[in-house]
Amino acid sequence: ANVAFSPDGRTLASASADRTVKLWDITSGQMLHNLPACSNRFSAVAFSFDGQLLAAGDDKHTVNLWQVATGRLSAALRGHTGAVFRLEFAPDGRALASASDDGTIRVWDVETAAERATLPGHPLLGSKLLAFSIDGRMLAFAPQPPNQGSTLSVFDVLRRKVVATLDHSFAQRTLAVAFSADGQWLAADIGEVTIGIWSTATWRKIAALRGHAGMIDALEFSPDGRTLLSTDHTGAVKLWSVRAWKEVASLGPASYWSRARFTPDGNAVVASGEDRRVHIWKASTFEEIEAEIAPTTQTTNPK
Repeated sequence: ANVAFSPDGRTLASASADRTVKLWDITSGQMLHNLPACSNRFSAVAFSFDGQLLAAGDDKHTVNLWQVATGRLSAALRGHTGAVFRLEFAPDGRALASASDDGTIRVWDVETAAERATLPGHPLLGSKLLAFSIDGRMLAFAPQPPNQGSTLSVFDVLRRKVVATLDHSFAQRTLAVAFSADGQWLAADIGEVTIGIWSTATWRKIAALRGHAGMIDALEFSPDGRTLLSTDHTGAVKLWSVRAWKEVASLGPASYWSRARFTPDGNAVVASGEDRRVHIWKASTFEEIEAEIAPTTQTTNPK
């Protein structure tokens, strides 16, 4: 992505055609840092989960790491031979994965700036499917294009080896993937509006969840691991019981919600709607508890 929000939502990073990366204060609209310019065009940006680092990939094969507080360049990761178009930090901040149109995904040690591994990754799928487990140990990735029987593979970051290739061919444009917080389950869109569930202990598919009417575009487990949230391109939001692998709620009509997420404590689900309200449901009962009018005051647009 060419823009990214910090985890606390207070800072926006933007990579633009003028070959710069800028950091903006969301509240005031003021620019915080104009990060060191170069002759390269940046094609992807991502914040670390603690918000302290910003990674930016460019069309000259480099991943740059900056300190967000100071704007200081702390490392330049080189190894790709093509433009970097996707970046994903591990939640624990120790690893960074980068996908490139050179057909590889590279895993980097953030502290030492050393390359840990080079994995096969097709450009058609790499931009959508690249996800770490919560503990940062596992990385899910798509190594092959759809017309070659695309699969989902899992790389163990600590052991530096692929530990699983899952038993399903995946669709080209319907990919979403998520690990549960306890690491026991992996959920992935497997096409035909179906969600596949795998046990990470055996890497066997143990469930197939059906109920969506449109392509699935996001998956998220609740922090306590009891519920899986899924959304599709029509705006439908569904909640699934992890214990039974059954649908337990469908929040609002289709074509209504633009985005839905669990709150950090997992006690509620928050979604913005076409009525310009932010709706909040209690996660335990799925009853709507609040609907606040979204602010209409505009701040200065970062340009």
